Amino acid sequence: VSSTWIVTSYRCIGVYRAWEITVSLATNSLSGFKQWRYATAVYRHPGFSSTNYINDLGLIQVTPPFNMTDPGIAIICLPDATTSDYPPNSSTVGRCFVYRQRS
Repeated sequence: VSSTWIVTSYRCIGVYRAWEITVSLATNSLSGFKQWRYATAVYRHPGFSSTNYINDLGLIQVTPPFNMTDPGIAIICLPDATTSDYPPNSSTVGRCFVYRQRS
């Protein structure tokens, strides 16, 4: 969403505390991170349901900010609040990639 805020599926991060999460951008694997940041806060949608995953949205705040001029990073467009049919019924649920810091 921005250089310091990441939107994700809450079910992927909800079992972790902020200090256990590292966010990486500009990569499509769990190794060889080009840019990575530590999470400083994690928030869930107030209407999140772990039973049926309604409102399965989470926000991760990171520090320091990501370098958004990196060509491997792009800000995505989210549907507006009035969209009621997103994602389409034919879509599939993606995989969650969470890297847990070592204690």
